Amino acid sequence: MCYYPFLRGKQFELILLREKAQLLKENNIHPIIEPVKQDFKALNRALKVLNEEGVDCTLIVNPKSGNNPVDSEKIIDELIRNSIKDYSSVSIGYILDANSKIDNVTKLLKDHNEFNFSLIHYGFTNGKELAREINTYSSIKKHIFIDGFAGKLYQRNFKATDSSRILIRDEFKPQRKNSLYPQSEHFSDLHITFPDEGMDGFGDFLIVGDDYREAGGPAYAVAIHLTYLD
Repeated sequence: MCYYPFLRGKQFELILLREKAQLLKENNIHPIIEPVKQDFKALNRALKVLNEEGVDCTLIVNPKSGNNPVDSEKIIDELIRNSIKDYSSVSIGYILDANSKIDNVTKLLKDHNEFNFSLIHYGFTNGKELAREINTYSSIKKHIFIDGFAGKLYQRNFKATDSSRILIRDEFKPQRKNSLYPQSEHFSDLHITFPDEGMDGFGDFLIVGDDYREAGGPAYAVAIHLTYLD
């Protein structure tokens, strides 16, 4: 079993990855990192530590989060072709959303065939054609489906492959105000039920959810979120 937390590459998330790299390795945790900062210093440091500790991770090269998403060519030029080009633990992640073009995916696969790839299905609809076009690329090791953006019928297009199939589900229930959060509520059972979904692994957006915000307003009440087994 492998856990795939989907992280935005902010300062404290990257510090967490650096400081807990050994824990990630010991517990078979595979972080998916979406860069959200134009400066890659902190991201570079985190990737270096993860690679040294042998922690498999996925770096998204076409981020979608934020008001001004980090440019894909900047990530490819400064990271993929430069500082992490020899990192064996880092896979390239590519988000397939409603606006994605299959030609861009196949070009990336051809240009960087020395890397393993994770395709992140996040709203793309033409699964049948995509599956046909990428069928010959053995570097695709994982198909990561974002629940709510890749239905069962879509997932079936990628069933007859040797790639692992991962389901990521946003389980966080946000409230308008911190004071409205209940004392306790169910978070997720996907860590138990993912085989029932026909998957090889599972993930989530932690307890911050999928709704990415670059800044927040003043908090009049503090909510400390903890997850625990019950």
